[in-house]
Amino acid sequence: FTRSEKQLLVQHLRTIAKTLRNKGVCKRTEIISSAKVPIAKLDAYHAETKTHIKLDLAIGVSNGLAAAQWIREQVGEFPALKPLVLVLKRLLQIHKLNNAATGGCGGYLLISLVVSHLKQCTPAMRDKKDGLGDLLLGFFRRFGVTHDYETTAIAASRPTGTCSVRLALDRLSFAKTRRKGAGTSPPRRIGSKK
Repeated sequence: FTRSEKQLLVQHLRTIAKTLRNKGVCKRTEIISSAKVPIAKLDAYHAETKTHIKLDLAIGVSNGLAAAQWIREQVGEFPALKPLVLVLKRLLQIHKLNNAATGGCGGYLLISLVVSHLKQCTPAMRDKKDGLGDLLLGFFRRFGVTHDYETTAIAASRPTGTCSVRLALDRLSFAKTRRKGAGTSPPRRIGSKK
């Protein structure tokens, strides 16, 4: 987004947040205008069920529906995904590490990490009836001890759940180049031969 587009999005988010607060739908709202894509963090309350729902609202982006569909597909493929994510979300919340805007782990990142973990587990481990505790400990072991962050990137949409860091960086660089309209061939590394 350009600077003026971002300012306009933030204005719209503030209007939406104010309207939801005035109607009693949200108790608390916060606008994160410094994010790459501005968002409104909403704390909604459903009076009949006495349920608090925290959600992030973004406007001006089109990948939200595709992301939601991908998540639904992963929940269908991996029955352990939902309970693992709920436990990990609560753990992150307890330690105030659940807010991506302040350097924590956001929901989509957490889901991607858990999907990657489940794809790296054996089918026997994933499908074990009482194996949620083992899967949770395996998640901590994988991303806290054994994962090689220098060479292996998380790629939850790939069949293996990972890819090489070099491949991930090349694709990221290529995507940035395409967004700028600079052509369609992948960038060369400095010093590489044609």
